[in-house]
Amino acid sequence: MRKRIAPADIFRSSSRRAPPNVAALMKYLPLCFRLAVLASTSSVFALLGSAADNPVVARQGYTVDVELKVNDKGETESVSLVDSEDTSTGQVLSKMAMAMAMKTKLPIREKDGHPIAYTARAPFFFPVEDDEGPAAQTAFTKPRGKIKEAIQPSYPPALQARGEVGGVILELLIDAEGNISRLTTLRASNPEFEQAAVTAVKTWKFHPSEKDGKPVASRWRLAVVFDTSDRMADLKWRIAPRPSLGSFVVYHDTAPVATPAPTSTAPASTATPAVAAPAAPVPAAAETPAK
Repeated sequence: MRKRIAPADIFRSSSRRAPPNVAALMKYLPLCFRLAVLASTSSVFALLGSAADNPVVARQGYTVDVELKVNDKGETESVSLVDSEDTSTGQVLSKMAMAMAMKTKLPIREKDGHPIAYTARAPFFFPVEDDEGPAAQTAFTKPRGKIKEAIQPSYPPALQARGEVGGVILELLIDAEGNISRLTTLRASNPEFEQAAVTAVKTWKFHPSEKDGKPVASRWRLAVVFDTSDRMADLKWRIAPRPSLGSFVVYHDTAPVATPAPTSTAPASTATPAVAAPAAPVPAAAETPAK
């Protein structure tokens, strides 16, 4: 049975932009980071098979399983999502895994000396610093943000002016009343991004987590991402380690605003307008009956 991926937004429609498409994401991720992900993916095929022997490595990140349909020429014809631990806004990791799977070279398989089509399943692993694994995500129900009381982080003007992108990873302690009792920065790409994120997030209110039907205090991580229309922050700022509330994207459109044409300031003419001669009456057109 295929797993349905739950939405990652903390507040419904909280992000100010549409989720990034795969092509744009792959374009803007630094090449060295994309290669690092690919390298970790290649090495994790063996690690996933022996998670009991190396549980620390297995839980320090997110796993996405995809299914590939390969034709008798060894070409990948289609890729589908089988299972995913991805909780990011826009399902970034799931989309990246599917995009990389389409480019994965698989060997031709034969039966009775003839090439055959087949189906293969591949796990993609994305390392995430400080991730505590799937168990941490399901210890409590995820708190839900109160939309009317949410203040969005502002893009720092100086960083906005020079087109800098980045992000902040925060840890929130949310009490049984839904208030943030402690807010800690785990890491930030720039102190100004940190200040903007903390200033807004510390005001947020939540419907608290529950356990056995009762509200409880809980601990969560949140990724606050700062993107522009022509640049995207690195993946490490987009994915919060578990227990994860998901990600919140602050977007700045760098496209120039069109300047309206200047309004003419010439004085209005004071000349007396010519009076037109009365027009001759126009005979009514004959009606054509509908057929």
